[in-house]
Amino acid sequence: MNLIDRLRLAVASETAGHFLLPHRALWHLWRRRRPAPALSEVRSILVVRLDEIGDLVLASSFLRELRRSAPQAHITIVVKPVGRELLAACPHVDAVETFAGPDLPWGPARSARLRRMILRRQFFRQFAQPFDLVLLPRRDPDYVGGEYFGYAAGFGYVAALEDWGVPANRDGRYYRSYCERLVPVNSIEHEADYALALLPALGGTVTDRQLEIWTTPADRAAADAFIGQHFAGQPFAVMHPTGGRSVLKQWPIERFVAVAEQLTQSDGLSWLIIGGSEETWISRSFFESPRVVCAPGKLPLRTLAAILARARLFVGGDSGPSHLAAAAGTPMVAVFGSTSLTRFAPRGPYVRVVSLELECSPDRQGTYVDRCKSCIHRTPLCLHNLPASRVVDAAQQLLRLAASSSARP
Repeated sequence: MNLIDRLRLAVASETAGHFLLPHRALWHLWRRRRPAPALSEVRSILVVRLDEIGDLVLASSFLRELRRSAPQAHITIVVKPVGRELLAACPHVDAVETFAGPDLPWGPARSARLRRMILRRQFFRQFAQPFDLVLLPRRDPDYVGGEYFGYAAGFGYVAALEDWGVPANRDGRYYRSYCERLVPVNSIEHEADYALALLPALGGTVTDRQLEIWTTPADRAAADAFIGQHFAGQPFAVMHPTGGRSVLKQWPIERFVAVAEQLTQSDGLSWLIIGGSEETWISRSFFESPRVVCAPGKLPLRTLAAILARARLFVGGDSGPSHLAAAAGTPMVAVFGSTSLTRFAPRGPYVRVVSLELECSPDRQGTYVDRCKSCIHRTPLCLHNLPASRVVDAAQQLLRLAASSSARP
């Protein structure tokens, strides 16, 4: 691309309102096309993953294989504050930093504030040296401002997936302001596999795609103490009866309750009901029983992960704990509705996803977007028409499978 083309691209992008002209123009006019650094040679790497708990679990295989490909590098990952606890026990990174965007609704005002926060480089003043390599291991539009870290991180080499960037312009193309290496996305794959695709493009290797969770001895001891106090040798299951913050991911909670009641009667299970600190309302929906322990907002994340690894079964919605349970190897049933199963289904050895997969779903429509942002029906029929009996049947099949396997007690 010649000088005039670079200037035209800079002006056009700024006119669209996505970038500040001085940063965009300087980057395109004076940056030389550098060869991609080999992972085996870089000294410092910044991984930007400003996503939720489930997304961080899906990135666990990427972090392990990145460390395997770059054993000499100092790897820093920047996450949302909610992800710090989970990543603090990750053996594959050297430092975990948090970045919180502005407390504003999604929209142009938030995007502009977010851009200013990152480009002013205040977050990066804590680092003594710039990063050699910046990795953006996610797909879809960048609503969290991760791309701007490429400029602010000290002009390190920036690598991302080909369709990664801020929202597309009117031509359907993604802006890629600071990316120097765009790894092609040629097929629809699981989200965990998209991230791994970055490594071979930079001279790395992928030898294992299995997800993992990270806990410490203290986390496991706390889990054992909690289980001993509340279940004392009884077979127990864990349930997270929500779909996170979106109503389009919420299976009616009374059906979760019905599933728990039936499996208690048929399989003798006790239940641990979990949720986040903002989900304490869950406790009011469950029946009072000595075999039900309601603990929304009461368990640290890594203690919960250790408890999940010891549970007989997990039942949940389209949310982070479902991915934690799957990665822990716990037999688990997840209820999905408006989310792409191809890309975001929990991945693990004992996973059953129950979904109606209606014609309007992202996979059936062939769009494979992360999830529906709105519903064409008055209520999300993909969830409201799903009977509790299907979840019970899937759970009982998993319990029988796990009982016959030597991999689990």
